[in-house]
Amino acid sequence: MEEKVTKKTRVHRKTLGKFIRRKVVFTVKAPATSKVCLAGSFNDWNPEKKVLKYNKELQEFSGFLYLMPGKYEYKFVVDGVWRLDEANPNYVANDMNSMNSIVEVQ
Repeated sequence: MEEKVTKKTRVHRKTLGKFIRRKVVFTVKAPATSKVCLAGSFNDWNPEKKVLKYNKELQEFSGFLYLMPGKYEYKFVVDGVWRLDEANPNYVANDMNSMNSIVEVQ
């Protein structure tokens, strides 16, 4: 039997999705004049999809994403240079003969 999808059902599923997603904050230290981006499996490894903002008080760049539960690989891109999250000890080898940081969303 096929499920009948109504407008009310779609709204319910969308609302349910909001409760499942978790806010994940990413921070990295870099000079204030840098351009810092975040690239990972959550945004097709496109650094331009997530540019981080500099917090003068904390002297770091930060940004957040709402992610579904699961494991995600990522890297920071600082002035065009891809680098691991030094504050995160969790990483995995990638196909480019380097490493990616990993975040697990519960």
